[in-house]
Amino acid sequence: MPQPDILNAGGADYAKTHLALRYSHRMAWDMVRIAVQKITRPEEIPLLPFAGLCCVFRAGLAVLETKVYVNEDVVGEDEIHSFRNILSWFAIRWSVGRVYLMRLQELQLQF
Repeated sequence: MPQPDILNAGGADYAKTHLALRYSHRMAWDMVRIAVQKITRPEEIPLLPFAGLCCVFRAGLAVLETKVYVNEDVVGEDEIHSFRNILSWFAIRWSVGRVYLMRLQELQLQF
């Protein structure tokens, strides 16, 4: 996949911005990784805070949406599969989950 022109930019401001994005990627996906490890059954979804789950799922999508801007891959294929599973469970209970799930499908078509 061709890299956007922004990756070819230079300068101190670019370096700071890119470093912040890389760290944000790692932190956001670590949050998703923990959710994937802890949520093992669909019955657990209603026991967790709606807003917290929305934050975790949206963070995961943001990592995938901005993947092209970061030169390291923090997301494993098996993790995306597990992410999809818990997102599917969430979508059964909450309609916003269906929107997130559709976005994940769109993003996977781009990889």
